[in-house]
Amino acid sequence: MVPKVMKTYKRMIKNSILKLPFGKSLLLPFVFYIYACLNNPSFFFYRLKKKSIEKKESEYILNALRTNKFNEIVIVYDLKVSPPTYGDFMYVVMIARVFLIMGKKVIFFVINSEFREDTLKAYTDSKEREDLIIRLLELPQVLLNSENCDLQVVSWTTFNKVFDKYRKALHTLILFKEKVIERQPIYIHCYNLCNLLIPFMNDEQTKKFLICKDEIVAKIKVEFPQKPYITWACRYSMKWGFERNNNEREFLDIYKSLRKKYPDKQIMIVSDETGCTYFKEISQKNNLTCLFSKDFSDTFMGDCALVIGSDCYFQLNGGGIGLAAIYSTIPYHIIGVPVHETVWKKNHIAVWANINQIWKTATEVSSGDF
Repeated sequence: MVPKVMKTYKRMIKNSILKLPFGKSLLLPFVFYIYACLNNPSFFFYRLKKKSIEKKESEYILNALRTNKFNEIVIVYDLKVSPPTYGDFMYVVMIARVFLIMGKKVIFFVINSEFREDTLKAYTDSKEREDLIIRLLELPQVLLNSENCDLQVVSWTTFNKVFDKYRKALHTLILFKEKVIERQPIYIHCYNLCNLLIPFMNDEQTKKFLICKDEIVAKIKVEFPQKPYITWACRYSMKWGFERNNNEREFLDIYKSLRKKYPDKQIMIVSDETGCTYFKEISQKNNLTCLFSKDFSDTFMGDCALVIGSDCYFQLNGGGIGLAAIYSTIPYHIIGVPVHETVWKKNHIAVWANINQIWKTATEVSSGDF
């Protein structure tokens, strides 16, 4: 009974704040932030420290670019401290893409000799982990220029043997060098680092940075619907991130809203095999008409092509596939909770986002906003 009363009390406070001037745009986000800090004081200091690290690294890189102090950069994705998830890996791949566009050579290391505890728990079989890494490597193979990117999958021992060479090289920059040495994750900083560096690129470079459908389909086999369609990411994982899964009620509510808003377009559910199977069963049970990405694509990058090739993209919570929309020019409406990302400005999570690319924080909105 007590949790139910507290929930009602919080809802009353929220509704009261929303009635005030600037309640939704300013006061409510501020209250949520203060509430988070009071419940977890370390959260506040973590965010401050993280922002400081990212600003310092961006200033160091921009100074090195201005003085032409480096012609190659070493980027490390260490699986001992980083998850084997597409979204987190894509953050690092896309910062590598920034440097390639700037004309730098990229040496991209994936350290696969050790894994995080949650990875070992989710993927207990070593063969399953090997297959997972193979699937992850599809991202740099598609999104990075192979001529100027040296992609290496090595153990920490092997990496250490060559690391000193790069550390001592006069014209080599190591991204987040101290964190790499201390075996701390860098993926948590890479999205925000993109936001800090992109404003210093010209329009042509920014255009090249964003992903287009044609560059994916040139390397990945994927089929497309014959008629116009929109994409809608639905997440259902039994491995981790259960709080980001979409439940049946949300699925039915959003479908109803999208069908009403786009009566002449097909609706494609974008998910992995587990997710497509789960939401296909719900669709059949409720006589819904949907397409499913796994009937058109076998890979994550294939799903990315389907997203970018659609007329619009939608996501409530969900997972890393949303980055396909964020790192492109496709119109999107995403409702989520920033974890490692800092929202650039109201309704925009990226500095390069256009007026049709909308991000809203999940604490302020719900599935009914689609």
